[in-house]
Amino acid sequence: MKTFYINPMKVKVPKERMRKDFNPKRMEKLKTSILKIGQIQPIVLTEGNELVAGERRLRACKDLARDVMAIYLKDLKDDPLLQKEMEYAENVYRDDLSPTEKILAKDALYRLRREQSPDHRIEDTADEIGESRSQTTEDIKLACFIKAAPS
Repeated sequence: MKTFYINPMKVKVPKERMRKDFNPKRMEKLKTSILKIGQIQPIVLTEGNELVAGERRLRACKDLARDVMAIYLKDLKDDPLLQKEMEYAENVYRDDLSPTEKILAKDALYRLRREQSPDHRIEDTADEIGESRSQTTEDIKLACFIKAAPS
């Protein structure tokens, strides 16, 4: 499978999609992430440019007026059951990081930034990840305790 870029306006989105609610705050974070580091995962299309997976990424790229990274999966057009199974798997089996994993990931990001730029502050990390400065400060402090006593 080769990735390619396509104008999001050329992608057909079926009306009977599973996801109906798109949290505006989370969509803004996704758009910020795409602007900063790019689109990490491609959307999945049938050869007829019908969306199978990745509607949030598609919407974000559409809002940003930029092409969306995509892949074609052959023979999906003729298999609506497989399309629906793929959509279901993407939306149901994903799992967010645990609260502890989020704290440790945030701490690792902050520490790597500090290595690259010693004047980098917790406030800078908070701004980068779109989180309040007080929450980021609290989580960085908590990370020290988590690392000291992982259980």
